[in-house]
Amino acid sequence: MAKRQGLNNKLIQAYRLAIYRVLTDPPFDLRIDHYSEALADWHARIGVNYSALISAANPGSRQLGKTENQRRHSALIHQLRNHPFAEGLNLDPSGQWPDEPSVLIGGISSKEAHALAEIWGQNAWLEADRKAIPRLAAQSERAGC
Repeated sequence: MAKRQGLNNKLIQAYRLAIYRVLTDPPFDLRIDHYSEALADWHARIGVNYSALISAANPGSRQLGKTENQRRHSALIHQLRNHPFAEGLNLDPSGQWPDEPSVLIGGISSKEAHALAEIWGQNAWLEADRKAIPRLAAQSERAGC
């Protein structure tokens, strides 16, 4: 497990400004704390009321190379073979952080999402319930996310 740098205000702001693109057909974007009709439709289509968007890339908010991030992403996909999911891409609109592969996983609990993020060394991830409003979740949940 990678050592996490922890969530400071600058990092929380970067998560909140990011665009979380889900690569379905057609693709749709998620924004933290904003209702997503497309996410509600995806939930209904696959028959779930809960989802989480998690990345295996850049553990601990430390940038890895593209090849290593892709290897980690492929391993995460393999781990999810028994779950409904859609691949995604996390985008930094400021261009300071490289695009990061992610996965929107349908039907896993908050506890399962937390465990999966811990396995992959992630500081934070998104969770959404039947209201289809993605919320920022973090390893240090009390960090003001």
